[in-house]
Amino acid sequence: MVLETVYTPKELAEILKVSEQVIADELKGGRLKAFKVGRQWRIPENHVKEYIKNNSNQPIENAKEE
Repeated sequence: MVLETVYTPKELAEILKVSEQVIADELKGGRLKAFKVGRQWRIPENHVKEYIKNNSNQPIENAKEE
């Protein structure tokens, strides 16, 4: 079984160039989907891509799929 990449809120905040509080607010508001391992959030890459797509003001064309 191959697992997809998952991010911690800190890692995702660094990637998106926002504060960890922004990520926490998006998780709390249900706008960013994730799961918990114990008390820690993990955000799957496919949910990050979905979040970006849903929050973009223009369609993302020619996005690199890995």
